Amino acid sequence: MAEKIGDRLPLLIGLALASLTLRPQVVGLGPLIPDIQRSLGMSHAVAGLLITLPVLCMGLFAPVAPVLAGRIGAVRAVTIAVALIGFAGLARIAVGGTAGVLLFTFAIGVGMGLGNALMVVAVKERFSDHPLLLTSVYTAGIQLGSSIAAVLAVPIAMSMGGWRFTLAVFSIASVAALIAWVLLSQIGRAHV
Repeated sequence: MAEKIGDRLPLLIGLALASLTLRPQVVGLGPLIPDIQRSLGMSHAVAGLLITLPVLCMGLFAPVAPVLAGRIGAVRAVTIAVALIGFAGLARIAVGGTAGVLLFTFAIGVGMGLGNALMVVAVKERFSDHPLLLTSVYTAGIQLGSSIAAVLAVPIAMSMGGWRFTLAVFSIASVAALIAWVLLSQIGRAHV
């Protein structure tokens, strides 16, 4: 008997929440670059690298995602990607220098590159009967996360005292989405 989409609703909600984490760490970074440069004494070239790293990682690590999902399953692989985004984001705001910010931005980019490709794999693995609906859900989540980050990056920085606070909010939101994803994906598995 075919599994109904309602039986997989927790997993669907988890997928939507996880997809919200896939862009804020890079989209929210752009408007904060002048503050980051001043704070860290960063050159324009390094600031450009800071913005470019996550985008490069999206291309470089996307091919690894299906291999990872094949070895450990798409649900676990998405967990790793979202965890990497959230915890590398927290580490990035804790480090003091440019090298640390670049290193953890790279790690965030790896998580984003894996996560983007893993969403497709998760949909094929768990929602092959409704691929268009689920593709729309995670794509909308990515766009919504991007929009929220673009709108809130500067106001958070201005009201809370700097770029680190904005990135902390985005990182904490990613960790919260990770926790929700883990809990909801476990409930979703109970229905398989």
